[in-house]
Amino acid sequence: MIFILVILAILVSLFFPTMLLRDSFQISSSVKKIYIAANDTEALREIIREFNEKNKGKIEVELIVFKYEKFSTNKKKELITRTMRSLNGKIDIFSIDQIWVPRIAKWSEDLRPYFSKEDLSKLVKPALETCVYDSTLCSIPLFLDLGIMYYRKDLISKLDNYKAIETKLMHGITWDELFQLSKQLNSKYSYVFQGKNYEGLICNYLEFLGGNSNYNNLDYFSSVNNDRTIAKLQFMQDLILKEHLVPKQVSTFEEASSFRYSIKNDIPFFRGWSTIYKLVKIEDEDSTKINYLGIAPLPHFESEKSVSTIGGWNLMVSRYSNVKKEAVKFLKFTMSEAAQKILYSREEYLPVIKSIYSDSLFISKYPRIKFYSERLEQIVRRPFIEDYTRLSDVLAFYINQTLKGNFKAQEALNAAQRDLNKILTNQYK
Repeated sequence: MIFILVILAILVSLFFPTMLLRDSFQISSSVKKIYIAANDTEALREIIREFNEKNKGKIEVELIVFKYEKFSTNKKKELITRTMRSLNGKIDIFSIDQIWVPRIAKWSEDLRPYFSKEDLSKLVKPALETCVYDSTLCSIPLFLDLGIMYYRKDLISKLDNYKAIETKLMHGITWDELFQLSKQLNSKYSYVFQGKNYEGLICNYLEFLGGNSNYNNLDYFSSVNNDRTIAKLQFMQDLILKEHLVPKQVSTFEEASSFRYSIKNDIPFFRGWSTIYKLVKIEDEDSTKINYLGIAPLPHFESEKSVSTIGGWNLMVSRYSNVKKEAVKFLKFTMSEAAQKILYSREEYLPVIKSIYSDSLFISKYPRIKFYSERLEQIVRRPFIEDYTRLSDVLAFYINQTLKGNFKAQEALNAAQRDLNKILTNQYK
């Protein structure tokens, strides 16, 4: 009981110091108040301001900031689920990582009655697919994110055949080609990715696996140790400990730390999310290097295609909300071209509606949109299941230990399979 009270106290202090006033405010005002718990971004605040202006005197959205930077991805998810269990209708809309949808679906309002087929047809397929679980429309996508390769144009331009190299990069290069380029550049390290024991490592791992994008079910966790997965994980370890093409520090890197390291140490090629260069601040003289970043598909193995893990965030209406109709109106506003263009132009969050990817004027102003549209055709999904986080944690631990050299790939994946089987047997027997 004491533990639960402590958790609730933490939640209140983190999310909504004024929430206790909510009910009395609602009674004393004709304005319908909507509380949304989300990351505090410039783009989202602008969207909220525009919505509130359009609905002045009728509806007002108030942002309750989740201090996400204090927590890992899994901790954020647990904070949301505990809030839903304990505080019911205090928050109307939750911003959620798309991979959480199956876990949180039980607390979400079924949005099917509110959105027509025409409404949903406006969404790009990869975005809509993250919203449906167990035949229920649990959420609406806010934006997408993709794993991509960044490269340093200022470093590549030192090579004689720079233009030809850059053209090849844009079409995707093999790992062998990347390493040959690094030798020409005399770089200490060729590549950096995210190898910390966390969810981002799984995203990187799936991209190394490449080729087969059919990971969208429980079967993935029942067969993590096979010849193909062992070879790919061993390749990841060899990059660090045998070939020394990747720094040992990657086993401690998440998004921000890998990005800062790559910029500071002039790494010619590194993996990141499409939004990372907008969200991570680089200080001092290194900040100018951001201007030289190019983007390209991730490296791939010979006879395979480059794939990108898809990420992004959705908006979910709490089934306990007392202002569901108004909350849905805000969700529909976030799907508008105006709102989606704000998200992209401010922070390069990828649009979730089809029209922007064919908007010639917008593309001429933001030409990277065309690249992202093409990458959305070559994506890999993480398994979309309720217990994903629990199972993913097991696999991430053993992959991370392999990158540190504590296991060989086969040993790690055999151990991971053993632990996964225990969970699968108990949970799905």
